[in-house]
Amino acid sequence: MGAVSKFAALYKRPFWRDKGLSGQVYGAGRPVDVTFESYAEGNHILMGFISADAMRRLDHARESTLVRECIANFVEYFGPEARDFVDYGVFKWDLEPWSRGGPVAVSRPGVLTKYGTGLREPVGPIHWAGTETSDYWTGYMDGAVRSGRRAAREILDDLR
Repeated sequence: MGAVSKFAALYKRPFWRDKGLSGQVYGAGRPVDVTFESYAEGNHILMGFISADAMRRLDHARESTLVRECIANFVEYFGPEARDFVDYGVFKWDLEPWSRGGPVAVSRPGVLTKYGTGLREPVGPIHWAGTETSDYWTGYMDGAVRSGRRAAREILDDLR
């Protein structure tokens, strides 16, 4: 699993759109290397991933240092209005004891080709579902929904 963190800053309005920007950037990893925009509960969000060496450097730094560096990247990408965030959030996958990295599981070449179907083969009456068992968009919400639907179909088919 990769050394990856997610940083999100909340804004009252999507100021970047006033400039014709989408909120998506592929950056240089100083420290944010990719951003996306989102919306939730009346707030507009710029979310960025921090990974690899930049994340390892910031893993045990003060949270204020991580926030300062991420906001500086957002200012570089979207302009000085990025300093006017309402709130922020940070999640460090690589320090999370159950996944120890993220954002999705990565296997060495050939593992999923050889053993992937074993992740979703029923064991007696137990049917497996979860993003890791999806045959498409593994590791993402889309994959979780697909695998849930697949498992439900399997169970219904078994009942017939």
